[in-house]
Amino acid sequence: MSQTMKLSAEEIALIEERRAEEQAKHNELLKSYDYYKGNKVHAEAERYINREKVSEEKKELYESLFNKLIHVSNDFRFDCNKIVEVIKIELFNIDEHGSEIRYSDIDGEREWLTPNEIVEIDTYSYTFKIVYTGTVPEGHEYYIQPIEQYAMSRWNNRIIGYKMLVRGTNIDSYSKKGQMTNPRNVHTKIIEIVANEFAQIEYKRLEVLKNKRIEDHFKIKFSKYVNNYSFENNIFTVTLDNGIILEFQGYQNHLVDVIFSTPKVKFPYNKIDINNLLEGLDSVKVGE
Repeated sequence: MSQTMKLSAEEIALIEERRAEEQAKHNELLKSYDYYKGNKVHAEAERYINREKVSEEKKELYESLFNKLIHVSNDFRFDCNKIVEVIKIELFNIDEHGSEIRYSDIDGEREWLTPNEIVEIDTYSYTFKIVYTGTVPEGHEYYIQPIEQYAMSRWNNRIIGYKMLVRGTNIDSYSKKGQMTNPRNVHTKIIEIVANEFAQIEYKRLEVLKNKRIEDHFKIKFSKYVNNYSFENNIFTVTLDNGIILEFQGYQNHLVDVIFSTPKVKFPYNKIDINNLLEGLDSVKVGE
């Protein structure tokens, strides 16, 4: 049978006194500069350690996707650059409560203080890019972007996997229809995008040539007005010396002949008497 030891009042008082002393020492430690310094440096270091961990996980993800793509086609390159950084942690003097003193306030004027000391810690991160290296139009670039896929639950936003999205020149959509899991489909999508870009470039090139032929024909047929016109979007605008403006279209028919449409005429009302103009036009015999 166990026996309970009963403490005297003096012993209880002594224990409580020691506990109070230990608590007081602990409280003073919490307000000390050494505690503040160690706590802040540790917290910052932990933050960057976690960032490094996330970066390493992302590197593994990119490597996995790249290995799948390169198995389908050699026209991919994985760019992975390690960026080493030195993080500077600023430490300031502290007040009686253990809080940082970052500025002084004298006569209503706030003055920011310089750090008491600076502790440096080394860390790193990565930049990643899976680039398509096949033939593309000049100035174009296409790459693969991983897109997180989340659990389909209102209570769970856990990432359950990734899909691949083609990004690059003239691609703005993040539509789910463009997100793929099959690397072969990703490669096919890029081929389609590149082919369409080449087709658009060729179409624009032919449009430029066609417009040049039309404009050259205008300069021959209406050589008198080569200093009085502008040409934009297949529309010629001719401004006569008397202020009258003619707008008409130039185009090619199926025989590749250049034809000019019937012009729209704009009259400067402040320069032409409308009644005289109507009488003059009314006297014109159409068809003679």
